[in-house]
Amino acid sequence: MNKVLMLMVYLFFINNAMAVCKSSILTSTPDNRFSINENGTILDHETSLIWMRCSLGQEWDGITCTGTARYSAWSAALIYAENHIYANSSNWRLPNIKELATIIDKACFTPAINGNIFPKTAAFNYWSSSPHVDIRLIAWIVNFGSGYISGSPNSPSNVAYIRLVRDE
Repeated sequence: MNKVLMLMVYLFFINNAMAVCKSSILTSTPDNRFSINENGTILDHETSLIWMRCSLGQEWDGITCTGTARYSAWSAALIYAENHIYANSSNWRLPNIKELATIIDKACFTPAINGNIFPKTAAFNYWSSSPHVDIRLIAWIVNFGSGYISGSPNSPSNVAYIRLVRDE
């Protein structure tokens, strides 16, 4: 019972994390880099990518992301992305590791992302579509708790969160 309660508390905090940003470090993802759309998407002017503001599983309510972010194994994340329809678009995909790394905010942690643009981002691992070049059972992830990029086993028992992107 205690393990279940601790897991619930942990999931609550990683799904409702408020970023801590150091004012002494210049933000790498300032608000003016993005155009906010009313449909729950944003345009990144630096990369020309359109991002879902919320993690997969959450809903944009016009003010913030609500609900619980979905996590899954890497193979399932690729399928979710391929079949996802959102904001009248069906060309959503899992970002590659270079794309996902562009939304890390180096001035922030827990989560390491601009919370005004991407509210209620889980301070945990997010999948990229990029497999490891040398080790085929590893996929690249961004940990938005710390902002670190690393490889993670893409086994069915290993899960991470999902944020989708599409080309402009």
